[in-house]
Amino acid sequence: MVARNQVCNGIRKLVAAFGHRSSRRSEEQGVRLAAGNLFHAASDVRSSVSKDGLVLLHIGSGLIFTANRTGARIWSEIVQGTCPDVVGRGLSREYGLPIAQTTEEVAHFVSELVSQGLLVQNGS
Repeated sequence: MVARNQVCNGIRKLVAAFGHRSSRRSEEQGVRLAAGNLFHAASDVRSSVSKDGLVLLHIGSGLIFTANRTGARIWSEIVQGTCPDVVGRGLSREYGLPIAQTTEEVAHFVSELVSQGLLVQNGS
């Protein structure tokens, strides 16, 4: 069983891994997550999910991105058609963390994926 703090720290670390380089970029591009938004993997992104985490290859830029198991879970649920808010609520229920915290951190992670060109909002 994974401890609550490990999940919370895992979300923070994976957000930080994407966030330091791109948080300004996502604000400039106007990446906004409204409740109910759905996303899919960009056409030039390849992903590999394992028990250890997630590896994303952005073919267009040649960049490789990695995330821990929590990031892999979020990615998997998002690309299967689950909205970020629902993913955050699920993590909150499963690990006993505040909903506001998990939904905010999932939304931030998804925003970073969008700003890096890894995820695309459906209808865009």
